[in-house]
Amino acid sequence: MARSKHEKESFFFTNTTESDVASLYELKEFKSELDSKIKTLPPKCQEVFLLSRTEQLSYKEIALKLNISVNTVDQHIQKALRILRSVSTP
Repeated sequence: MARSKHEKESFFFTNTTESDVASLYELKEFKSELDSKIKTLPPKCQEVFLLSRTEQLSYKEIALKLNISVNTVDQHIQKALRILRSVSTP
């Protein structure tokens, strides 16, 4: 009986691990596709988007840093998101 339980647990963890590996692979592929899409954004749009998402700056902080209006920052973010939404999710 203990062996049967161990075999069941082993099977469960093996499948979970394989599933996790598949999920990590899909996530890596998605990230790669997303990074490629980000590189296709117009330069200023890309800069604004990355400041917002990677440095987590507020629209106001980005506007001050780049000497542009908050409205322009918002427009760049909206444009970036429209383009990036075409990337398929994992």
